[in-house]
Amino acid sequence: MRIVYISTYPPRMCGLATFTSDLKEAIGTCQDPEDLKQSYVIAMQDTLPIQEYGEDVHMVIHQDRLEDYIAAADHIEHSSAEVCVISHEYGIYGGLSGLYLLTLLENITIPVVTILHTILDDPDIHAKQVTEKLIERSSRIIVMNRKARSILLHGFTIDDRKLTIIPHGTPDVDYHAIRERSRQKLKVTDRYMLFTFGLISADKGLETVISALPPVVRQYPDVVYYIVGKTHPHVSAREGEVYREAINRFIHKLHLDEQVLCVDSYVSNEELVEYLAAADIYLLPYHNTHQITSGTLSFALSAGNCVLSTPNWHAQEVLKPHVGILFDPGDSAAVTRELLRVLGDPQLLASYKRQAYAYGEGTRWRVTAGRYTSLLGHVLEEPVPRPPSGLSRLSTLTHIDLSQLQLLTDATGIVQHARYHLPNYRHGYSLDDNARALSLCCELLRSSHVTLEQKLVARGLIDTYLSFLMHMQDESGNFHGFMQADRSLYLEKRRSEDTFGRTLRALTQVLTSTLPVLDRELAGHLFEQALPLCSSLLTPRGIAQTILALIIYLDRRPERDHIGKVLADLAEKLITRYVLYQQNLQEEVPDHHWYWFEDILSYENGIVPQALIELSRLQTPSLYSTMPEDRDIGAEAHEKGYAMLSFLDGIMHRGPVFSLVGNDGWYPRGGHAALFDQQPIDAASMVHLYGAAYRDSGKAVYKDRMIESFLWFHGDNPLHIALYDRDKGGCHDGLERAGVNLNMGAESTLEYLASALKVLTIINGR
Repeated sequence: MRIVYISTYPPRMCGLATFTSDLKEAIGTCQDPEDLKQSYVIAMQDTLPIQEYGEDVHMVIHQDRLEDYIAAADHIEHSSAEVCVISHEYGIYGGLSGLYLLTLLENITIPVVTILHTILDDPDIHAKQVTEKLIERSSRIIVMNRKARSILLHGFTIDDRKLTIIPHGTPDVDYHAIRERSRQKLKVTDRYMLFTFGLISADKGLETVISALPPVVRQYPDVVYYIVGKTHPHVSAREGEVYREAINRFIHKLHLDEQVLCVDSYVSNEELVEYLAAADIYLLPYHNTHQITSGTLSFALSAGNCVLSTPNWHAQEVLKPHVGILFDPGDSAAVTRELLRVLGDPQLLASYKRQAYAYGEGTRWRVTAGRYTSLLGHVLEEPVPRPPSGLSRLSTLTHIDLSQLQLLTDATGIVQHARYHLPNYRHGYSLDDNARALSLCCELLRSSHVTLEQKLVARGLIDTYLSFLMHMQDESGNFHGFMQADRSLYLEKRRSEDTFGRTLRALTQVLTSTLPVLDRELAGHLFEQALPLCSSLLTPRGIAQTILALIIYLDRRPERDHIGKVLADLAEKLITRYVLYQQNLQEEVPDHHWYWFEDILSYENGIVPQALIELSRLQTPSLYSTMPEDRDIGAEAHEKGYAMLSFLDGIMHRGPVFSLVGNDGWYPRGGHAALFDQQPIDAASMVHLYGAAYRDSGKAVYKDRMIESFLWFHGDNPLHIALYDRDKGGCHDGLERAGVNLNMGAESTLEYLASALKVLTIINGR
């Protein structure tokens, strides 16, 4: 079999790199020579410049460059690799909780086997989500002990049949045969040798052992303690050699310069084997007790060292009585006590060493490589795991939960922003969000796809939102956009036409509803006060919002001729804007493919073509009464709406997954579409646009596109991470380069809920 390995890799200094190098070499002994030759490594790199790798590294991924993961997927797909083996550890892969790795995996078709070197027993929602996505995409998940398996089964969604335990591999060495030679080389032939190795940092707890040594040295002056390893590269870059220098001063203070020998070197496997062969007692004084896998512990046991360790998860499982000894982090007295006990009883020391060596025999690479090879062979015979299709997932994903809506709403209205999921009153209230909330609640009352309890919640909130809209209208009929937390109005120099149109949509939802007459009368009054301002609207999105408001009105009250005339004027403006822009562009760039109304694609792009498509379906005589007899404004709206829809559709599908235009630069004509920060409002606008096209044309492709747009909220996006939080009933505020924005404000949550309700309505045929 031909294997591609994704991991850190030598010369990078870390345990994961060493493990993957050893694994590749060990599996190579079981491979056909030609398959071995075509197996290769994609190395993870955390710093620039790129390190010098050997010829088996075909490609390097800089962990924070998403484009590198996409390029790596393309490389894999065009190579002869049959299976991908991933060594996974948090902090190695880019994006929030390593989510960039998911982008790579979603773009390859070969099976994936993932080796989990770290597992969190209490992950945050994002780490859990990334891990479960990784599990879903993997044919097998390999862990190294029973504790890791238990954490996964109890804390994550995983099929037990995917899980395999294979212990951390260790060198194929006869340590007994080289012990005396190694002891002579290190000049410890007549001494007790204590040993710790690995990358040095403050959490390794070396001071615990050093503090324990003075009483031991007084009784056994021939004791020597080797500390071998360089300072961890990340620690060195951040702090320099502060910890190492502090340790050296501590050693000198305790007069242990002859007994504690610090070797500032990242030793080769051959050198490490010599240290392990010479050692009598291995010490792991780490402060972190949640370490699920320790390569140093595995190596020490395989060499037949008596091990003293803090009770990390790995040590608790393997250091059974007579195999090793546990002590609490920072407990120097316990280390002193146990060292004196073991050193004072040579038979006890020899017993510990025998038991450790016997355990280590089962972890030799010749054993573990065989297990890996067998597992990979089985994986190649099985179908590659793939997520279910979009339509089949909707029953579980189309989730209407009003918890976050209720949490963000107080007696005044819905609070604009959230800090995580909690209302952030510092930023007050926006008219936009209260109009959205009012529209949503009216739609919930009309829907047959929500519960009676949810309808009661919506009904209870309507008066709050309607009252807010009433308070925000001034004497001119226009609306203020923002209210501060103390209920004072923020007086804008220029008011948003988008907000004006969205507010009218909310008011028409109320006045055409079956709500009590007083609610409808109030909404009608506010609407009539604002209606004269429609003629002064200039911005395409503001006009589009207002067109949709008037369509709602006329759809239920077609006899109102004056509304039809306002609507016709707005439609004329919007169509003319598109036509004139296209004419000017055609003169400038005859063969252009930019079927839009301005030089940039920005926010809520679906709203304009949606308004034109919805308008073309409206059969109201008053819409045509002011037009020449030969003018069919409905047909014009239809043509322009679908032209823009087709244009947007191509852009949203410019990559392997549905991808919006991010607001980190937008998409200027002649430039490139920004990948981040993608916003829920833009996904929702595409849901509504495709929904409108499906209702108009009946073409299944638009329903499929609508579902595809909606699934953006649930992880079908460039980072393959969900923005909707089922636990809170809220939606995160955006898809950023590092992951999701952790806040769940009003706009995002409302746009998700409106999208979910739209999808439910259309797929159920009502």
